[in-house]
Amino acid sequence: DMASFYADPHEEAVGSELRHELLNAVQQLPDRCKMIFKLVKEDGLKQKEVAELLHLSPKTVENQLAIALKKLAEAVQAAALFRVKK
Repeated sequence: DMASFYADPHEEAVGSELRHELLNAVQQLPDRCKMIFKLVKEDGLKQKEVAELLHLSPKTVENQLAIALKKLAEAVQAAALFRVKK
């Protein structure tokens, strides 16, 4: 169950720190990347719906989402490396 998953205070602190890093990384995304990421990942829209809503090609939405995910992965990885070096 979830209670036992976060029973370790260290694990809970790491999870909280990771969420903070991820939220910070989302805020650092370029505006269009951030908007597309939020519409797809937070609001649950399909990429095709986002393309229609923003008057973009589906390929542009796909590319922007890929850029956003790459930047977020890099930010989380950098935060994890920094934490290991502490």
